[in-house]
Amino acid sequence: MTKVLHIVTWMNRGGIETWLVRFIREAHRLGEYQVDVLCRAEQSGSLAYKAEELGAKVTVLPMKLASKSNVIKLAKFISAEKYDIVHSHVNSHNSLAVKAAKSANVPSVAMYHNERLEVAPERAAGRFRNLLAKIYVRKNLRYAIRNASLVAPVSQAVQRALGKYCNDSSQPNRVIYLGVDRPPILSDSQIGEVRRGVFQATQKQFVLLHVGAFAHQKNHECLLKTLHCLRDIGVPAKLVLVGDGQRWEEVTAQIKGHRYAEDIVALGVRDDINQLMASADCFLLPSWHEGLPITVMEAFANGLPVVASDIPSIREALGSNYPIDMASPSDAQAFANIVKELACDEGRRRLLSQQGKQRFEEQFSIDASYESLTDAYRQLLHGAQS
Repeated sequence: MTKVLHIVTWMNRGGIETWLVRFIREAHRLGEYQVDVLCRAEQSGSLAYKAEELGAKVTVLPMKLASKSNVIKLAKFISAEKYDIVHSHVNSHNSLAVKAAKSANVPSVAMYHNERLEVAPERAAGRFRNLLAKIYVRKNLRYAIRNASLVAPVSQAVQRALGKYCNDSSQPNRVIYLGVDRPPILSDSQIGEVRRGVFQATQKQFVLLHVGAFAHQKNHECLLKTLHCLRDIGVPAKLVLVGDGQRWEEVTAQIKGHRYAEDIVALGVRDDINQLMASADCFLLPSWHEGLPITVMEAFANGLPVVASDIPSIREALGSNYPIDMASPSDAQAFANIVKELACDEGRRRLLSQQGKQRFEEQFSIDASYESLTDAYRQLLHGAQS
């Protein structure tokens, strides 16, 4: 059986990690691949146990940077465990996996999950450290892109972003969409229970759902301002936030001081995302940047209309025929106007629901994702053997 090592920062609850758990389940169910996970942080994360329950070996091997000592350490691990493919998901640190795999004479996949490839200014303290971080990122991006056996951006938007660092058409480069499961169908009574018990929403309220890390990228300020705008123009909206992260305390403090705080619910981390999406009225995503959002795929699978930022990756996720306007992530009033139109038009919500489900089936199912990635694996192994 082919052994594949997936390298992540950790197995916390996020889009990459939830997809990886699904991929492990399918690979082990079909018996084609043994998929294991290596976490480069100092802990495995909250989803590690699910991967292990599915038969994956989860290893913690702390490695912050793509230093020579870390490359040697990782190469020894790859060789000792006899992996056939190394698949890395750590963006600007993918060069670490590519170098180690090359040293161990194993093909590598460098997957990139975000349009923004360089360190955001707020994440580096001081101009000098920010400059060093940018130099490190650019150097390691170029190395990974030029030396990986396969560069696998998760969207065409990410592929274009990578092209700014190395636009070598001879390098193997293939967009691979991730995917999500088909959700269970909820009854009207189950939906009612979620709306009353979890959302704390009245029958007349229009429920806006957001699922994502409490991080700068997800733009919670716009979510809160959009609710304010909606309430000011008379739309009885309810905002439900799911997730946690480094900005949890900051955002929840903003909620407490919000004029319409009674209409905002912060649920933290949840295991019932499909049930929440099936029970909401609209998925709101004002992100500053993305790769190809797993949450949009989940919203489509559940037939939940999406109102989102007008940025390349989300335009690609929605598709050219998705009949709804998009807004700048800096324009909460524009988001509110789009939501108001949607709240007043049940027929349009049904149309968006149908089109989302169709796009999920055609592009974003876990079956389609599994087939696309394993086809790439087969080509890599064939090339390594020839």
